[in-house]
Amino acid sequence: MGVIVMAVWLIFQRPIAELGLTQPGNFRSWWWLAIIFIVVYLLDTVVSLSSKKGIDETVDNWKKRTPFLPTKNSELPEYFLLCFSAGVFEEIVYRGYLINYCWYLFEGYSYQQMLAVVLPALAFSIAHFYQGAKAVLKIFFLAVFFGYLLIYSGSLLIVMILHFLVDAIGGLLTIKYMKE
Repeated sequence: MGVIVMAVWLIFQRPIAELGLTQPGNFRSWWWLAIIFIVVYLLDTVVSLSSKKGIDETVDNWKKRTPFLPTKNSELPEYFLLCFSAGVFEEIVYRGYLINYCWYLFEGYSYQQMLAVVLPALAFSIAHFYQGAKAVLKIFFLAVFFGYLLIYSGSLLIVMILHFLVDAIGGLLTIKYMKE
């Protein structure tokens, strides 16, 4: 999907900067969002894995819902490629394209910015429904953070890096906790 969006974007000679494929803008306007996201993500991870019950529930969920997660170090190169692909192409579609599209769709509305962030976040979280209802809620809030991070930084690069890191850390945790 991300490749199709990029191809259409380039065929119609639209600037890729409009998708957010540019260097981040004013650091002071967005760094705090990235820090808040990292802190919230780390706290959620620590809380989820802080008890035997939490670990068991998390591992059980991984086994049932995400069979593509690595369980041994030898699977990491392919998994990191998957993480990179998801980080780049999902962000192009859900943040770069859909936020841009919703921004123009709701031009003139008083809640334009909120709608441009929330609707793609909702679509992104629903696309991850296979991970379960609890994950969908977490992913929705992650996607809202990512949307505002794109708007304030003007760049998808920070969002792509954070998306990659979230997925990569998840894979490293599965190796640690799913020793078969």
